[in-house]
Amino acid sequence: MKPLGIVTGLAAEAAIVEQAALQLGRPRPRLAAAGADMRRAQAAAERLLRQGARRLISFGLCGGLDPTLRPGDLVLAEEVVFADGRRLACDAAGRTALAERLAAAGIPSVGGRLLAHHALVADAAEKRRLFEATGAHAVDTESGGVARAAEAGKVPLLIVRAVADPARRRLPQAALAATDKDGAVRPGALLAALCRRPWELAALPGLARDAACAKRTLTRVANAPDGLFGGD
Repeated sequence: MKPLGIVTGLAAEAAIVEQAALQLGRPRPRLAAAGADMRRAQAAAERLLRQGARRLISFGLCGGLDPTLRPGDLVLAEEVVFADGRRLACDAAGRTALAERLAAAGIPSVGGRLLAHHALVADAAEKRRLFEATGAHAVDTESGGVARAAEAGKVPLLIVRAVADPARRRLPQAALAATDKDGAVRPGALLAALCRRPWELAALPGLARDAACAKRTLTRVANAPDGLFGGD
């Protein structure tokens, strides 16, 4: 099996992969956390290719655009669509095999299209507009960069993403303002943002619950014996 490279947005997502590899007795994967940035994700994926990876996986959280998706739902995208309408296909055979392995482990998934976006989509109305305009089921800020690296390197691509904020949820501006370029929340910045927008405090527990649900899905995927690392 070709060596695997995995790109995440958050360091916490990368830690899920590392811990799973350790628990499953797998070699430490070629792994990079790029932050919520498409260009950095592409650069990280290109670096993994130079280090010997011959398959790429974009792994982490995503936002839901399809209103039927719920927090924690797993998206194994069939293709990536960009703002200019360009599309890049994922590895169909690899995706089908992964979906079957995960289903055997009791982890269902959906396919469809993922939108590569330059920033987090915070507004529910904007999510609805993007869903109608692109037909994308989900959105993130890293997979487009990984897809471009995979295309240039002529290697197979898989996208493994769990829904952290569904289409109906509006992300609080305070939470966005307190998130650094690596996707980590800065407590001091969050407190300052809430002082300016105290009415958003009520939305944070729900946001945290949804994100925790998505992380549990990612953990199950990474720890499935024949899941993410299947065939390595």
